[in-house]
Amino acid sequence: MLEFIPRATRFVALPDGFTMKRGGRLTGARIAYETLGRLNAARSNAVLILTGLSPDAHVSAHADDPAPGWWEAMVGPGRPIDTDRWYVVCVNSLGSCKGSTGPASINPATGFPYGPDFPALSVEDIADAAAHTVRALGITELAAVVGASMGAMTSLALVGRHPGLARHLVNLSGAVHAQAFAIAVRALQREAIQADPDWQQGRYDARCFPLKGMLAARKLGLITYRSATEWNERFGRDRLDAAYTGTSAAGTDQLDMNFAVEGYLACHAHRFVRGFDPNAYLYLSRAIDGFDLGDQAGGDADAALAQLRLHSALVIGVDSDILFPLAQQRQIANGLGEGGTRVTFLALASAAGHDAFLVDHARFGPPIAAFLAAIPLARPDAAAALSLSLA
Repeated sequence: MLEFIPRATRFVALPDGFTMKRGGRLTGARIAYETLGRLNAARSNAVLILTGLSPDAHVSAHADDPAPGWWEAMVGPGRPIDTDRWYVVCVNSLGSCKGSTGPASINPATGFPYGPDFPALSVEDIADAAAHTVRALGITELAAVVGASMGAMTSLALVGRHPGLARHLVNLSGAVHAQAFAIAVRALQREAIQADPDWQQGRYDARCFPLKGMLAARKLGLITYRSATEWNERFGRDRLDAAYTGTSAAGTDQLDMNFAVEGYLACHAHRFVRGFDPNAYLYLSRAIDGFDLGDQAGGDADAALAQLRLHSALVIGVDSDILFPLAQQRQIANGLGEGGTRVTFLALASAAGHDAFLVDHARFGPPIAAFLAAIPLARPDAAAALSLSLA
């Protein structure tokens, strides 16, 4: 069990006896976070960023950690999420291995890592832990919550479970629940990890680590994060350099690795797997599959969306996303609109697939910047209209 914590990460303690949706309880747990910008005197300029499955809390470089963050092009002075205006809080999800309590953390009851004994995790637990973190920082109301992928699910859960905590929402490549294709992909990823003999029922360590299973899981994920169009445009049938053919990034024989796309997957998978705990991967993956916003409204996700109370929302999806297809973002926009939220919905054309929010900054940046710039720093009356211009 392994943890990987950025150097400037700070922590908020969760209350002892933190109760989880599926019955588990945590004692001595914590949430990792980082902040950028300055909180104004009215405490009205806070923006919460909720992450996808794998990122840490280091969203962008700052004085305490100048290393580039995972969303460097989007967060910072003069960028779409402008830290000259906004006080940005980014949390690492409960259940992760990047500082927040998760399967790789020490169980205070035993003195050893939780491993597979960590309580069953849900997206709702992640949302509750994030909400606690925000309040612990002295913020009673967020100007906006921004979530992408799993973070978009978490943002919906947070708004539903903590009414009034956020005035506005930016929901990127999200869904009210996972569809069958995405569930099937993640099921295969989990199977690959658990079929590795070195997984040892989740009792592995740094010396005996389920490397092959993690590599297979990550490669499968990488394939689905982008579109077939992009894979074809980037690699086609290009071959690996002769000097590379026959050896993987880990130095093991790969005599059947002939194509450039194979080399790319091997390189990026190796880069990832030694920086992420396998049990955390399993827990977060299951949490995504188990989430259904409809649980808040008797199984009716559309009704649950209509019950969310926001001043405005920006919902963005991508036409080439196969994990969270565009129809799922349209459903979010329509449901929020039915409940009275002023919604801007954008269907972007991009070959970058589900990962477009991470890499296609030219398409995602301007509408996010315009939406956030239109939010007044003063808290408006609940009935006041917010005029948005995304021209």
